[in-house]
Amino acid sequence: RLAAHGVSLSSIGRAVRVRHACSLLITGDEPLPVVGFASGFSDQPHFTRTFHRQTGLTPRSYRVLAGEQGWLAGVEPLAHGHRGGGSWV
Repeated sequence: RLAAHGVSLSSIGRAVRVRHACSLLITGDEPLPVVGFASGFSDQPHFTRTFHRQTGLTPRSYRVLAGEQGWLAGVEPLAHGHRGGGSWV
């Protein structure tokens, strides 16, 4: 049924992990490897690649921009100018 909508279970899981990382990046100051691991990514390069594909920004850039813009945790990342090729579920 998911395939009929062009969605896979893995894409849903990926979106959930990236959303969690967005929240951690906005609300905390943990090092990026800690954010990635806490969001379910096994290593920093995989976290950075996946995050960039989903948001169009690196985790570091997202954190900096979030601080500059005063974004709040829980706000849909699309509202922050999603530019990536991935889709939020």
